[in-house]
Amino acid sequence: MCSSSCLPGGGSNTELALHCLHYCQGNTMATLEMLLFSQSSPTGDYHYSGCDIWTDSEKSIFSAALAAYGKDFSLIEKMVKTKTVRQCVEFYYLVKKLQDKQKKQEEESREAELEPQKRVRMFSKKQSKSLRW
Repeated sequence: MCSSSCLPGGGSNTELALHCLHYCQGNTMATLEMLLFSQSSPTGDYHYSGCDIWTDSEKSIFSAALAAYGKDFSLIEKMVKTKTVRQCVEFYYLVKKLQDKQKKQEEESREAELEPQKRVRMFSKKQSKSLRW
């Protein structure tokens, strides 16, 4: 569940989930409630990667800045205005990781769809070879 996209940070924060589980003394339901509904973190001001919430506006400004400036995160920060350089870098790599994961899943899905077609082709080639004899 700690990897679920329904959690803050898109489920990219296993460390926070484990901390909450420890804080709740192993009670998984209390941990889940804390992760889903708690506004304050039991960790105080400690920052876990993946905890920052980005608005749609911030995301679109970030994308435009990334397209304009590449990975010059200090310039991106100046365009976004509401996030630090560290938050911009973290967001970039979280998005990249999610995109890479999605691309891999799409490739695996395409391969799974093509597998029956490959089998049919192999079977028909074997049949045509056996018919020649």
